[in-house]
Amino acid sequence: ATGLDSRSRAASLERVLRGRPGNRMLVVLHDPGHIERHGGRLLRLAKTYAHAMEFRQSPEDLRHLRDCFIVGDKAHAVVRFHADHARGKLLLERPDEVGNWVRRFQELWELSAPILAPTRLGL
Repeated sequence: ATGLDSRSRAASLERVLRGRPGNRMLVVLHDPGHIERHGGRLLRLAKTYAHAMEFRQSPEDLRHLRDCFIVGDKAHAVVRFHADHARGKLLLERPDEVGNWVRRFQELWELSAPILAPTRLGL
């Protein structure tokens, strides 16, 4: 429901990914099914920018977590308190608050397993 696979957002993501060599997009999902079925643009980007994009799946014991968030950098993020509800908050120029979400993401990332290989062989 983020619209990340829309034509305009995919184009924006591509500009970010090719903007600087260190730009990356890291995604942790509970269930990759939606992106596998409906994320054609994201998957094409992942194939083109395999060096800068990676998808991982959260471990089964954490899939009960219902909040979701996007961290843009160390000062900007969007947080949705529950995946089934629209209530959330936009954090702009809030490094103190975003730092907590960055740490949470890093913990999830380390516990998660790679998925959605951009090629058939996973290369």
